[in-house]
Amino acid sequence: MSSNGNESVLLIIGNGFDLQCGLKSEYKDFFKWLRPKNTENDKRVYNNVWATHFLDNFLNKSTGVDGWIDIENILKNTLLVGRRIYYEDQSHYGSLVEAWRGDAFYHLENGRKPRVNSNESRRIARHVRLNGDESFRKHHNYLYWFLDRLIDFESFFVDYLSEQFENNPHYISNVFKLIKLIVGGEDFSVINFNYTNPFGPAYLSSASQELKDSFKSTTNVHGTLSDNNIIFGIDATNENELPPEARIFTKTHRKMLLKSPNSALPTNITKIKFYGHSLGEADYSYFQSIFDNYNLYGDDYDTLNYYSNNKQVILQFYFTVLDIKNRKSEQRSAVDRVYKLITGYGATLDNKDKGKNLLHKLLLEGRVQIKFLPKL
Repeated sequence: MSSNGNESVLLIIGNGFDLQCGLKSEYKDFFKWLRPKNTENDKRVYNNVWATHFLDNFLNKSTGVDGWIDIENILKNTLLVGRRIYYEDQSHYGSLVEAWRGDAFYHLENGRKPRVNSNESRRIARHVRLNGDESFRKHHNYLYWFLDRLIDFESFFVDYLSEQFENNPHYISNVFKLIKLIVGGEDFSVINFNYTNPFGPAYLSSASQELKDSFKSTTNVHGTLSDNNIIFGIDATNENELPPEARIFTKTHRKMLLKSPNSALPTNITKIKFYGHSLGEADYSYFQSIFDNYNLYGDDYDTLNYYSNNKQVILQFYFTVLDIKNRKSEQRSAVDRVYKLITGYGATLDNKDKGKNLLHKLLLEGRVQIKFLPKL
């Protein structure tokens, strides 16, 4: 058992965790697999507006996918088409649906040019026109038609990751090795931003007794492969910059349909450890909630908070340099992402002066630590 009494670690893992354990879970590998190759899968791809739209972005060298969060960014940029129409056509208070539908059909049925002339709207218009216009015309709610197509697209990623998981017999053992490097023998709970769940009972049974005793709970915030309910979505923190009807594409809105645990935030946490997470803006709303819950700034102690004591939480960010040739660049990038995350959270505090000095305060108190682990 852990020697830390009731104190515990909250481990937050992202795609880099699965990559380190041998899973080819990057979007670039998924899109290479998804790209049509004259197979039975081609029809599914060609008939899905999001699959062809994302593939267009992937194959375009100027916007090629090169990271875990790019699908969310492309989705967000596409949704912003509806926001642009508010300002580009002051005579008409347009909506997201009108922007996409107008581009797709006005010039087909009435000989009119697309009203919103952007790369994103042109792509969407072309894909709807070529790959689904009949179902689009008949759908009772055009925006939900796009959401349904996104859910179909998510099933492609389930198929891909399931195939990768089945073809990697060492994944689970690598998970336990990596956990040992990060948490040692401390009690820990996991918030998992991946779609895999290596901490399920079937897999945990092969772990060491020490790890079984230390492990407390796990939560997959965006769904799991086993439940076939994974989510691609956008962050709700800056929801006001999107068209109002686009909220159905936020992760928060879509999570309301998932079965939720009683609480993903355990008590008595003294360390929050991150590994393999991009720390991208698409998940800032989650981090804000976590930091608020554990009173990251460390003053104005709230007796209603989960803590039984007033110990201040330490943030530990773990990274692994995957490209040795670009070691310095990867290290600098890691530090920059930590900087953006904490300063971004500081900007949300009610006391703006405290928000500005949050990172400085945490550094002085030794409560922000960045560590680099070797490859397995």
